[in-house]
Amino acid sequence: MTHHFGCRVYYEDTDMAGIVYYANYLRFIERARTEWARHHGIDQKRLRAEVGIVFAVRRVEADFIAQPFLTICSMSQLRCKRRQARA
Repeated sequence: MTHHFGCRVYYEDTDMAGIVYYANYLRFIERARTEWARHHGIDQKRLRAEVGIVFAVRRVEADFIAQPFLTICSMSQLRCKRRQARA
């Protein structure tokens, strides 16, 4: 399952050359994951309060295909794999 998420790159996200600082990709990924959950009707706050379920990132893999620059709308692609909960 793939979800597409567009976001705007702000000055604070970039280095002096106007290129997105690599660590900020994780912020974009987290925003994409939150929007994916919303798109699928998942209320993360309710899940935590009522059921005690939270989403945790265990592993991140990123392929840097092209450098996003300042003010360019960037597109993130999020693919979710189904995993079994660990006891």
